[in-house]
Amino acid sequence: MLSLENLRTVFGKCPETCLVMYPDAPRFTIAYANANYLEATNRTAVDIVGKGIFEAFPGTQVDLHKDSDIKTSLEQVLEHKSVHKSSLFRFNLPDQASSTNEPHFWISETYPLINDCGSIEYIVRSVQDVTQFVSAKDITTISKAEQQIEAHHQRIANILESVTDGFLALDRNFTVTYWNKEAERILCKSREEAMGENLWSLYPEAVHKKFYSEYHKALSENVSRQFQEYLDVVQCWLEVTAYPSEDGLSIFFKDISDRIAAEEQLKEANEQYQNLFDLSPAPNWVYDVETLAILDVNKASLDHYGYSKEEFLRMTLTDVRPTEDLTEFMNVINKEVKPFMVSGGSSDHIKLGRHKKKSGEIINVEVKGSNISFQGRVARLALIIDVTERMRSAHELSVSEQRFRALVQEGSDLIQIIDEHGFYKYVSPNAHRVLKRVFKVGDKAFASVVEPDKQDVLHALNKLQNGECTKLPRVRCRDMNNEIQWMEITLTNLMDDPAVNGIVSNSRNVTEQINSE
Repeated sequence: MLSLENLRTVFGKCPETCLVMYPDAPRFTIAYANANYLEATNRTAVDIVGKGIFEAFPGTQVDLHKDSDIKTSLEQVLEHKSVHKSSLFRFNLPDQASSTNEPHFWISETYPLINDCGSIEYIVRSVQDVTQFVSAKDITTISKAEQQIEAHHQRIANILESVTDGFLALDRNFTVTYWNKEAERILCKSREEAMGENLWSLYPEAVHKKFYSEYHKALSENVSRQFQEYLDVVQCWLEVTAYPSEDGLSIFFKDISDRIAAEEQLKEANEQYQNLFDLSPAPNWVYDVETLAILDVNKASLDHYGYSKEEFLRMTLTDVRPTEDLTEFMNVINKEVKPFMVSGGSSDHIKLGRHKKKSGEIINVEVKGSNISFQGRVARLALIIDVTERMRSAHELSVSEQRFRALVQEGSDLIQIIDEHGFYKYVSPNAHRVLKRVFKVGDKAFASVVEPDKQDVLHALNKLQNGECTKLPRVRCRDMNNEIQWMEITLTNLMDDPAVNGIVSNSRNVTEQINSE
């Protein structure tokens, strides 16, 4: 039976230096130290028993080899339940460190004491002071070698810490042996949490992903592997490169979540573009600026122009232009489109022109072009709007307006529009000729009518309902020379007509007729 009392009896009579610890990692509490150990390390039982080993011996060990590290020895014993022998290391005793500062050199052996259940009950560490067997020359050589190794390790560590990629190293059992700062940031685990741990224990969900299969393939086939995979626990996409070696794997990785997201957005944007392109009710073309070859058209183009898609894709832009327009069209391409393609300036360009349908019909079009990337080549997207009817309507409206203006300006009637508050909102330009008086928009309506005729006019104006028309008796107005002019006035209420929104007054000068009568 492994009791502490039995151990005291056994190791108390042992000629070796022995330290007994509990396997309570990471503390490793000291349970017992025999007299030889206390003498060799210049300690008393009160100094160390009940304390963790790193508390009892803080920071005074200098390792000359990696496997001599106390923490490594203890972890190896816990993991493998077997003896771990360490190489030479330096440990300065307290009294010498404070006086002569002469180093002491040691070798150690650490082994587990296993109970009947197969569990580690205690860990025993035996150390031997071999300073007397190491010459001054050996010490100097070891010190220089130590400094060179440390400098080499520091250079490597500096490089690994400064790279922008995450980096971790694994032995052939997938135990973490290195973990840089970027790995801490990306994988959300500190170096202290990761070092010495099995990678698949740290990230069990990675076993079912490419990480597991690719790392095993790199080791078994001795080939480097590069892949992309999503790691759920940190919610990011990783781009990974694994390099095999005799010791295990060196793994470089970076977070490419933003790039994957951008690619997804681009894919969605391309799909949306294709939908907008195909489903647009207006004709859309994509063409090559250099050759003017039509690269793609939507269904609206087929319906509007009468060509099939196969016919369109065999054509250039010059094929849909009337022959007499080609010179002007090429000037527009060379002077207004191509320069922006080279300079990277504004890509939008709107131009009126004429197109020819398959039937031979000539239509007026408004073309809006923008630079796009199409199947890896620089191209233009052209939106075509048929403005033939709009231009015809605009021409007819212009003719109508000219006719109306001629009738109003040259006619014998003075036309005025009165708003709901009784002010002029329109006065025809012939006011001076008809009434020999100037009226302006904003003037009070019928201010020139003399009393009592004015009251009759205003009374008729107020009584007039929407849509009604009334003709007033002859009324007297004063012209700019204060002379009386007789007018016949017809009032029409067009308040409900959105184009007028007022009462229309048509006035005709009948002064000569009155004078003749």
